[in-house]
Amino acid sequence: MVATSHPSILSREVQDNLVLLAGLVWGALIWGLAIQDVIAQLPPRPPTPIEVAAGRPRAAAKWRVVRSMLVWRLDQRAPLEFGAVWSTRTGVICGLVNGWGSFGGLTGMTRFIAAGDTPAFVEDEPDAEAAKRFNALWVTCRVDPWIVLRSGSAETGWCATRQGHQTCAATPHASVSASPAR
Repeated sequence: MVATSHPSILSREVQDNLVLLAGLVWGALIWGLAIQDVIAQLPPRPPTPIEVAAGRPRAAAKWRVVRSMLVWRLDQRAPLEFGAVWSTRTGVICGLVNGWGSFGGLTGMTRFIAAGDTPAFVEDEPDAEAAKRFNALWVTCRVDPWIVLRSGSAETGWCATRQGHQTCAATPHASVSASPAR
């Protein structure tokens, strides 16, 4: 009788240990995925001076092409005003430009992205889904300013322009977005 009851007790202990082991593996998997998600949301590391020096000529050459395409596309009678312009580590040129609208007034800083040589604006997108893709790419641009090609404001709108900054700063109720102090 002892021989028949002993295997059933052993198998119950083995079952309990297997259930415990499965629970531990499941918990470790959940924690691992949570940690991976947190790491994925961290901003990328800044480039080293050597990486900037190596990447700057290529980024500057691409910026010259993109800038000339912006000048051609926006067809301005006066020079364009640029805010911040930078290249991501993947070579996408991102930035802000202020130009004259069709009625002759300044439009305010507007975001552009150039994955190739042609700059695109969110206004170019034909539907809401395409605009969402543009905005998702813009988020990637904002978190990965690998090589700064032109320093300036990364804010959009009238108050981010030179003329608008003076107007908005002089108006007591207007607010100008500023980067948080570091």
